[in-house]
Amino acid sequence: MSEHVLVEHDFECSERGFWEVFLDNAYNREMFLSQLGFGRWELTRWLPDEQGVTRTVEVEPKVGPLPGPIKKVIGEKIGYREEGRLDNAKNRYEFKVIPGLLSDKIQVTGVQYTVSLGEHRCRRVFEATVSVKLFGVGGLIEKQIAADMRRGYEVGAVCTQKHMEKNSIR
Repeated sequence: MSEHVLVEHDFECSERGFWEVFLDNAYNREMFLSQLGFGRWELTRWLPDEQGVTRTVEVEPKVGPLPGPIKKVIGEKIGYREEGRLDNAKNRYEFKVIPGLLSDKIQVTGVQYTVSLGEHRCRRVFEATVSVKLFGVGGLIEKQIAADMRRGYEVGAVCTQKHMEKNSIR
């Protein structure tokens, strides 16, 4: 089995404005550490070219209360590496997540893209698939990861819109 995640948010900015903020590493570091409560957010690879940018980010998300069976398998501290590529022409960011542990059992892949809703409006669509191959607890872990992703994107959308307004990003 696997868990599908779909999150959509509308922003008061152009697609270009959205991607400008998405790629603003200082802003992202601040948002993930201060607003989302991550223990770590570190850009470890940044390769821009004419078609887009490839980046790798190492993170340690905030871990909330976990059901006993999940806690027993993954412990108290979770870290992962996100490897992604933004295609400027398609306004599309494809990524995969490599967990710090159980990377042969946990797979997270996805895409984030924007759709223009007018001159200064766009919709950000985030889709991911979470697959955990662990007997007895795989489904629980999939649901937990999916719920954490949805929660994070809700908080992130509010922070991002406020940042855009504060900095007049259109």
